[in-house]
Amino acid sequence: RPDDAPWNMAAAMIIFSVLCILLGVFPELIYAYLPYETDYKAYSAGKVLFYLQLLLFSGLAFFLLLPLMKRTLTISLDADWLWRVLGKRIAIISVDGISRAGDAIAAKTQQSLQSLHRFSRQHLGRGPGQEQARYGLFARAWPIGTTGIWIAILLSAYVLVDFFF
Repeated sequence: RPDDAPWNMAAAMIIFSVLCILLGVFPELIYAYLPYETDYKAYSAGKVLFYLQLLLFSGLAFFLLLPLMKRTLTISLDADWLWRVLGKRIAIISVDGISRAGDAIAAKTQQSLQSLHRFSRQHLGRGPGQEQARYGLFARAWPIGTTGIWIAILLSAYVLVDFFF
């Protein structure tokens, strides 16, 4: 048998049970805090009779059908099977697929970065195996005339794009 609840939990249960009974017996106490005036009568004869009938006949149905509710050793699949079993399987498959896609993207990114590194070393700096030999295509010293022509071509292209678009 488990231990009783600590004193603070027992006190909270007692306080809230007294509060529930108090507000159930005297609902006008809570109606006073509503932002508008209300004239609702919680305990009219018709309402009390209706809820007593509902309570008594549901209790009667429970006790009459109690012998039919014997425990059986069966497995009953309920709606919670969808998220307990099927949802878990779908999540595992999804995570596996996302993991494989992430690995493929990482491998492709690594391959692209290595290719970009080789290209930049070859064209912008000293290429592999060319430590002392020569610079890459765009790292060489160009004659001033060639540089001027390239500047003029790029500036003209910029002006044309800016003018037409």
